[in-house]
Amino acid sequence: MKRCLTFLVALILLLGLLTSSALAEEKRYKEKIVVAFSTKLTNIDPQSVNNVQHKRLFLLMFDGLVNVDPQTNELSPGLAERWELSEDGLSWTFYLRQDVKFHNGEPFTADDVVFTIERGKASAVGSARGMFTTVDNVVAVDDYTVQLNLAKINMDMLYILAQPGLGMLNREAVESDPDKGPYVGCGPWKFNDFREGDYVLLERFDDYYGKKSPTKFLELRHIAENSARLISLQNDEIDVCLEPNNIELDFIRDDPNLKLVQQNGTNLQYFAFNMQREPGNNPAFRQAVSHAINMDEIILAAFEGMGVQANSFWSWAQYGYNADIQPYEYNPDKAKQIVDENGLAGTVLKIMTTGAERILVVQILQAQLAPIGIKVELEEVDSAGFTSLTNAGEHQACIYGITYVNYGDDARHTHAAGSTTNKSHQNNPRIQELMDLALAETNEEQRLKYYHEWQQIAHDEIAVIPLIYQTLSVAINKDVEGIAFEPGGIHDFSGVYREIK
Repeated sequence: MKRCLTFLVALILLLGLLTSSALAEEKRYKEKIVVAFSTKLTNIDPQSVNNVQHKRLFLLMFDGLVNVDPQTNELSPGLAERWELSEDGLSWTFYLRQDVKFHNGEPFTADDVVFTIERGKASAVGSARGMFTTVDNVVAVDDYTVQLNLAKINMDMLYILAQPGLGMLNREAVESDPDKGPYVGCGPWKFNDFREGDYVLLERFDDYYGKKSPTKFLELRHIAENSARLISLQNDEIDVCLEPNNIELDFIRDDPNLKLVQQNGTNLQYFAFNMQREPGNNPAFRQAVSHAINMDEIILAAFEGMGVQANSFWSWAQYGYNADIQPYEYNPDKAKQIVDENGLAGTVLKIMTTGAERILVVQILQAQLAPIGIKVELEEVDSAGFTSLTNAGEHQACIYGITYVNYGDDARHTHAAGSTTNKSHQNNPRIQELMDLALAETNEEQRLKYYHEWQQIAHDEIAVIPLIYQTLSVAINKDVEGIAFEPGGIHDFSGVYREIK
């Protein structure tokens, strides 16, 4: 009996030690991660807006039929387990997962796909609407099979469906509450709180069908001033600082509590002539300016050297990119010769822009174009004014930026006649033709030829002078992990966590 009691006591002590050891080794995670950036969040409806900061939010709350890898552009199943394309290229059939719930507990079915697409076609706003227009109609074959019928062949369809703005909505939620119903998705994070222009607070969705983060809350916070954002990171008030100042990157590198993540970015800063107004409607004038610009000086002085010279009005990571196009030659003597031969000396060029870096670009251009006889005047406006004035064609030229996504036809909105993103108001008939030819072409070799020709024509016409692909920088706490970084800045924070050590 004594031996049994001794054994039991020893066993209990051993189990206690093992339990204590296991608890000691159990990882602990910070309950709330805060991601801060410079631009405001104004809406949670994924069909309401189509810019980088909102796409980051939509990735967290709304899953789509198809996923795309942010680094390789490879497609993979999302809410659709598999898909088929009809022989005529006009019908896509998607076979849906059957284990998905929305944040309100409702099951995800083909009817929700039908509702999402039909709502987008009818009421999506601005450029967000363009993602839906290629669909002629959508039909629920059964509860977990849906067919998308296209008005014309679109070889980018799967990539379009992978965009954050095409996350699935729940019919019942939206129809019962048109204001907040669009907040209900089936992604890994659900809505908790929203203060417009200040923050969005999300809560982990524990019924998510996929992998879940150990983080319970995720806050996306607006801190407008770059230096203030970095100070907040250094003070441990936030965990991720997007878009730090280039001049402060060394502070981040030298801080033992921080990590600096950098990659080649796809944000393209560019200089656009208005081809419908003087002097930008003069080919000789555009050619002279293209040869007078010292791009190395602009990259170093305006962007602290954080980027590479762009060669094409296209993203280097975008399907169809033509790497063979050469940047415009810096040759001020040739530029001066063109000016003199065409009687352009004394021409005044007004360049409209907004933002400190772009204003500095204009100031550099003032110094670079003066020796060839062209006087540059800065027209500084706010963001709203810039959009309004350039859409109406009230500018002579402008400096602006664009972040293309990964599929080729995304360049349509910067080149198409009548598009509000076409700041040059260019209308080249062959480019308009090539857009549609490339989109419908099933032979990849021929499709790439169309895209390469399109870019070459744009380059030769000099409606736009591409300036720089900017380096993408993110500062994070050294213990933060689980972020999928994307070269266009649409980072995926779905799996973000911070271990408490």
